[in-house]
Amino acid sequence: MLAVPVQAQTPPKTLVLYDAPPGTEYEKLGMSYAIMLRNLLGHFDAQVELMPVQQYTAGKINGYDATFYMGAYYNNLPPAAFLADAATTQKTLVWFKHNLWHLAWEPAYNFAQTRGFGFSGLRGMNAVPTAGNPAPGFFDTIQYKNKPFVKYYAYDSANNQINADPEIGVTAITDPAKASTLVTVSNPKTGEAAPYVVRSGKFWYVADLPFSYIGPRDRYLVLTDLLHDMLAVPHTESHKAMVRLEDV
Repeated sequence: MLAVPVQAQTPPKTLVLYDAPPGTEYEKLGMSYAIMLRNLLGHFDAQVELMPVQQYTAGKINGYDATFYMGAYYNNLPPAAFLADAATTQKTLVWFKHNLWHLAWEPAYNFAQTRGFGFSGLRGMNAVPTAGNPAPGFFDTIQYKNKPFVKYYAYDSANNQINADPEIGVTAITDPAKASTLVTVSNPKTGEAAPYVVRSGKFWYVADLPFSYIGPRDRYLVLTDLLHDMLAVPHTESHKAMVRLEDV
């Protein structure tokens, strides 16, 4: 009896939208994050299209298996066509950090009623750091699979400069039948916890941008694992290691 070859899964077709407000200091930052995500999507042999969200046209999201929006720029208003499609699409949509309020706080989109969670606002540092209190704390510890993933933080007191991305978007589940918190983030200084990854059907919200201030053991690793669920590509778990020998 001849063996029947297993048919390979069709690689996902993905769209990565990013903020690129012209004439601003961080015009190209969103694109850099989009490129980092594209690199990760290569693990799934995905077809990836990158596009500034401002160029979005109505219905485009429905031509892809999954769309990712990199909300890198505070209060950048996405096109009305994108917001309308985001409110109704049945395709996978993953929204990162900023600008969800343009969707969640607009009554016409019925966001909380449809998705089962609401957007509360942004949270950052607990207090302004000083030389006497250089690390006042923030929501920096992501809990995933019983392991803590801590965000990078450093304070340059000489220049009064924070080297970190302390902000998160805070959400709240309003209908547990529709939405759930998959990953939490905690604030060790205050004892508070907040959702880090929320899922409502095929709509996902990630509270920050895991590509900013990447550390060797931080939440970037959480995203790399969750992409399998976001894309519905359940790769067989395989633990491999690479050893590099140099100047032997």
